[in-house]
Amino acid sequence: MIPLTTTNLKRRPLAEIVVKIGLFATFVGCQAVLAETGELRKFSRAEPHMGTKFEIIAYCDDAEKCSRAMDEAFKVVADLDAKLSNYKADSELNRFCAGAPHSQPVPISDDLLDVLRRSQEISEKTNGAFDVTIGQLSKLWRRAQRRKQLPSADRIADALASVGYKTIKLDPERHTASLTVANAQIDLGGIAKGYAINKALGELKKLGIERALVNGGGDVAVGVAPPGRDAWQVQVYDGSNDRIVILSLANQAVATSGNLYQFVEVDGKTYSHLVDPKTGIGLTTFVSSSVIAPDATSADAWASAIALVGAKEGLRLIESMPEFEATIRSREGNSIDRLTTTGFSVYESLVPADAKNKRSE
Repeated sequence: MIPLTTTNLKRRPLAEIVVKIGLFATFVGCQAVLAETGELRKFSRAEPHMGTKFEIIAYCDDAEKCSRAMDEAFKVVADLDAKLSNYKADSELNRFCAGAPHSQPVPISDDLLDVLRRSQEISEKTNGAFDVTIGQLSKLWRRAQRRKQLPSADRIADALASVGYKTIKLDPERHTASLTVANAQIDLGGIAKGYAINKALGELKKLGIERALVNGGGDVAVGVAPPGRDAWQVQVYDGSNDRIVILSLANQAVATSGNLYQFVEVDGKTYSHLVDPKTGIGLTTFVSSSVIAPDATSADAWASAIALVGAKEGLRLIESMPEFEATIRSREGNSIDRLTTTGFSVYESLVPADAKNKRSE
């Protein structure tokens, strides 16, 4: 069983998400692990991308075919990191932001256009609580965490001047975009990793491997179930010391985001690393959510969005969307409360924590 780490492109989750299929080991290269039913064997490979570890598990009848497919899937992830990262100075995203404000629309890649379009859709649904234009605020609060010192009011005001999802203007027909304010900085940390996971799984399917799982720093997308099974099993530790949540998923994704344990304390008050794009202040309420969705892009972005809008509103939003389910945890003092959407129980099994190391699906 391999615990999966978080990414510095993603708001760090409360949950330690562990994929459990067969007997896990540490993998180097593309290695066949277990003989399975029929001619299918299980293969796995891990590579570092987007500041975290990406892993692929696939069932295939040909080791060479599997290796080539994994090569291509990891190339997709690397290419997307080069486009969407706000840590790489020469990424397409940062080059786009450096030109703000744009006097006229500029051409952008299909991938950047798609991610920005999806981001704006969620911004609309959350009344701007999810906003990828918070890049300057993100920098301030990362610095605050390192120094344990709040940003000054003047710095927050300067950063807020560049925030607002409506400042991104998209033209899907012409494949162009523009930013209308100076000093704009887009942070795709709440959606880019899920998008990369989804694209990698799609690449595997395109190359004929449908029984596959892609895990990016704890966020997971799965295809057709492993041979002889109805679903993949994804283990989610949800804050309880005495139970583990096991999700049974097929052709779905799950992502976790939140701020239960990521904050800075100044003068006795705690501020989350998640920032309210309207006030520029780190949140003082603490929520973590795991979202099941039809695709990893949606799961990733909505897990982030729920953490920003809060438990009650987040639950209402997820309940309004078919094929989406969520579990939401909120903390008051040392107590963690857990809420779930009405259909979440269809996918989950609760396992005693002392049994987690005894399971070997």
